Amino acid sequence: MAEKTHKTLGRNVIPENYKLTIDSDIKTFKFNGNVIISVDIKKPTRRITLNSKLLKINKALIISKGKDYAAKVKVDKKDETLLLSFEKAVRGSAKITIDFNGSNNDEMYGLYKSKYSYKGKDGYILSTQFESTDARSAFPCFDEPEFKATFDLALVIDKGLAAVSNMPIKSESKAGSKKKVTFDTTLKMSTYLLYMGIGKFEFLEGKLGKRSVRVVTVPGKIAYAGMALDFTKKFLAYYEDYFGVKYPLPKMDMIAVPDFAAGAMENWGAIAFREVEILGNEKITSVAMKRRIAEVIAHELAHQWFGDLVTMAWWDDLWLNESFATFMAYKAVDHIFPEWQMGTQYFIDTVGTALSMDQLKTTHPISVHVNEPSEINEIFDGISYEKGGSILSMLEDYVGAETFRKGLNLYLRKHEYGNATKYDLWGAIQQVAKSSGKNVSRVASYWIDNPGYPMVDVKLGGNGVLLEQNRFLLADGKGSGTWPIPLHYKTENGQGYMLMSGKTDSISLEKGSYVKLNYLQKGLYRVRYPEMILSELGELLKTKKISALDAWGIENDLYALARSCKIPLKTYLDFIERYCFDCGYPLNFSVSGHLYGLSVLLHGTSQDSRINELIISYHKLILDQTGW
Repeated sequence: MAEKTHKTLGRNVIPENYKLTIDSDIKTFKFNGNVIISVDIKKPTRRITLNSKLLKINKALIISKGKDYAAKVKVDKKDETLLLSFEKAVRGSAKITIDFNGSNNDEMYGLYKSKYSYKGKDGYILSTQFESTDARSAFPCFDEPEFKATFDLALVIDKGLAAVSNMPIKSESKAGSKKKVTFDTTLKMSTYLLYMGIGKFEFLEGKLGKRSVRVVTVPGKIAYAGMALDFTKKFLAYYEDYFGVKYPLPKMDMIAVPDFAAGAMENWGAIAFREVEILGNEKITSVAMKRRIAEVIAHELAHQWFGDLVTMAWWDDLWLNESFATFMAYKAVDHIFPEWQMGTQYFIDTVGTALSMDQLKTTHPISVHVNEPSEINEIFDGISYEKGGSILSMLEDYVGAETFRKGLNLYLRKHEYGNATKYDLWGAIQQVAKSSGKNVSRVASYWIDNPGYPMVDVKLGGNGVLLEQNRFLLADGKGSGTWPIPLHYKTENGQGYMLMSGKTDSISLEKGSYVKLNYLQKGLYRVRYPEMILSELGELLKTKKISALDAWGIENDLYALARSCKIPLKTYLDFIERYCFDCGYPLNFSVSGHLYGLSVLLHGTSQDSRINELIISYHKLILDQTGW
C-alpha cells in the first residue's frame, strides 16, 4: 500500500519565532501588519512558500548572513499560499520580513469583528478564530500544526481599548495617537492556537497559586462571569493533578465573545467561548445549563494539555485532540461535581451518540486521512468527538484506570511542546501496560482505523455461552469485520474480562449464573441475548440488582435490534412492559424517547395502538410519582 501523503509546505524551511505587529482600526475594520519570521533553512533555496489568505502583501525580503534580499511575491488564492522568490539562494538562519494589510471580516474566522450592544448602543470587539487554517488570514505564516514556533506579539490599538493574547502583557508604550501593547514571548506552539482580542473589555480575576485566572467579557456582562471563574480554577487544578504535568503558562484567560462560530476554541492561555457556553449565574442558571457550561469549560481546559502542549502532527489525528477533551471533560466535571452524575451522563451523551452515528453505512473511521486543509472541516463530527471518546473509555477499562493515567503522563512528558501521532499515544500506554500482556496498539489501531462496531450474539451452549460477532448496521443486514473486543462481563459470582479477538469465543459459567456482557457499558458494541438470558436480566433490572448503566445498555441494545429488524418488535415491547416500569434515570429517559420514536415511525400501522397504550401507561406512572 502506498504511503498516504499530505499537501504541505514541506520541511526545508522551519519557523522558529514570529515577531508580529498588528495595527488595527476598530472604526474602519482595516489592519496593517508586519511580521519578522526567524527561520532555519536546511538546504539552499531561492524559493520559500508560506500560507496567506485575503491579505495584501506590500513588501517582502529575507535577511541572510547580514544581507538583505528583496523578494518577488506570487500569491496563489486557491491554495492560499504566498511564494517568495529571491535572486540568490539562502541557507541556515534567516529572517523573513513581510509588510501586509487586511480587513476584519464579519464571518467569524481569522481576525474578525464581533458586535455587541450596551446601554442602547452598538459596539465592536476584534477577536480571532484560527482553527483550523485561518491564522493565514491574519498574517503570513507557516500555517500547519507541526510548524511550532514562539510568538512575540504586539498590538497597536486605540488608547481607550484593551488587548488580550496568549501571554501576559509585557509593556505598553505610546504609538502616535494610539498605544502599543506588547506581550511576553509565548511557548512553542502551532499557529492555530495564537489569540488576539481587542476591545472595551471587562475582567473578573482570581488566582490559582501565583497564576492569574480571568474571565473576560464585553461591557455589561461581567456579572455573569463568577461561575465560570470558579469552574476554571477547579478544573485546572484537577487536570494538573490527573495528568501529573503542571499547566505551563503564567495565566489563563477565558474570553466570552458575542459572535463565535464554534462552542469554544482552546487557544493556549486565552480560550474563546460563545457567550452562552460560559456566562451564567449560580442563582438563576438552570442545573442543565450549569452542567453544559462546566462541560464546555472542562473540554477546552483539557486541550491545554491535549492539543496545545502536545499537538497532532497533522489533521489526520484531529480526533486525538477532540476525543481526549470529550473524554476528560466528563471525568473532570464528575470529579468536582459528583452530584450531577456526569459519569452516567457520559454514556448517554457520548457513547449513545457514537452508537447511533456509527451504525450507519455512511460512517467513517475515527482517524481519517486529510490530504489538504479544505478537507479538515468535514471531520469535526460525532465520530471524531463521541466515538473517539467512547473508544478511550473502553481502552481505560481494558488496561485499568491507573495504567491509562500513567500512559497519558508518559505521552505528555515525552512529546511536550512538540507534535505526536496516535501511534505515539498507543506506544506510551503500551509501555506502561507491558507487564499485563495486553496488546494496546492492536486493539486501539483496529477501532480507530476502521468504521463501525460489532454486535455480539450470545447463545447457550457448552458449559456457559457461545459468542459470535458481526458488524452491527441499522439497515442492510450484516456487515463485515472482526474487532478485537475487550469483553468486560458480570456474572452471579463477580466480574470477568477477556479479549474476543476472533469471530467466535465462549464464556464458561457456573450452573445457575446469569451473564451480562458489556459491564457498565464500557465497550462500544451491542449484545443480542437469547430469550432465556434476556428474561433473567429483565428480572435483575426490575429488582434493581444490576447497575443503572447496565439497565440502560440492555434496553438501548434491544431498541436498536428491534429497529433494525434483528429481533421482533414484540420482544422489545414485552420487555418494557414486564421489566422497565418503575425504573430510574437514565433508563426511564431512554425508554420514553424510544417509545416516542416508535410511535412516530409506526403511526397508522398494526402496532400503533399497542405502542400508544404503552406510552400512556408508562408515563402515567412517572407523572403519578413525580407530580406536576
